[in-house]
Amino acid sequence: MAYAVILGAVMLVPHCICDNFLNHYWIASIGASPLCFFLFYATVLLTAAGLRGVRPRLALLCSVGAVISVSAIGLGHALFAFPW
Repeated sequence: MAYAVILGAVMLVPHCICDNFLNHYWIASIGASPLCFFLFYATVLLTAAGLRGVRPRLALLCSVGAVISVSAIGLGHALFAFPW
């Protein structure tokens, strides 16, 4: 459990300087954004909870939704320069 807390602290350190619509507020406020890995971090937490038996079907649905969302954003960004 301690490793998860350490990983969480490292993952949420603001470091991203991509000025897109998700990161703009953070960059304007503190100069960097913690949102680049936030979806990954939240997915790991939900999946870990699901593996521990806390609403496993909901955790699976959220994890699959996150994978589809990130894939769509990645493909959209690489192929069509969308959303930023």
